[in-house]
Amino acid sequence: MTNDTEVTPANSSAQELIDRLMESLKNFHNNTGRDENTQKNGKMFEEHVKTALLSFGYTNVSNFRKTLYKDMVDEIGDCCETTLIIPNDTRMHPRKLLFQQPYGSQKPPDFLLVDVRQDTIHFQPVEVKTGKKAATWNNNYPKNNWVYIFYGYKGVTYFLGENLINEQLKKLFEEYKSKRKELANQFNSLLKEMKESWMVVDYFKFEHRGCVDYKAHEKCCERENDVVNAFSTLSF
Repeated sequence: MTNDTEVTPANSSAQELIDRLMESLKNFHNNTGRDENTQKNGKMFEEHVKTALLSFGYTNVSNFRKTLYKDMVDEIGDCCETTLIIPNDTRMHPRKLLFQQPYGSQKPPDFLLVDVRQDTIHFQPVEVKTGKKAATWNNNYPKNNWVYIFYGYKGVTYFLGENLINEQLKKLFEEYKSKRKELANQFNSLLKEMKESWMVVDYFKFEHRGCVDYKAHEKCCERENDVVNAFSTLSF
């Protein structure tokens, strides 16, 4: 007997299931008030997204059983920004798995959908974001191939990482991160020489300017269709 939870969808076509998923994602209502878009609301929305994703018919992998899939999850983590498919070298039997916080609570993504087929393993990282009109990106920025599901004051929308950021901007952000890390290392070396008990911990965030509004963007529907197409590559 395990703690894994499976939600089996009713018999319907794959497209009907995807349509139902998208409708379910958008049906989230925050009952704690407009001015209380807090961490608590983020957790509520995360659980809402989890329930919606399980409607795909995926099995929720409990923390107790995550170790059974460690090698596979680690391999996915090494390549998930460049591909969404790896070979099923171990001949794992076909199954559909949902991992919540696959790399720990402090590292993205929030969810990892894994579709094990006979010869290949397909996967989709999913990150949940909240904010007023746009998200704050702590110690990171949007990743290629990842699905982002955002809840703000105007409701729910979703997009892929590449919808928000291009390669030129990523290169600039990486340069910024590198310089911050170098500066932190310099100061930590000085503090160590001074035999101080303190150290500098580098923490940063990327934010949009106040004019950015995901829901009001002219390409909002196009971005949402990109996510529909991404989910369409998974089996149901």
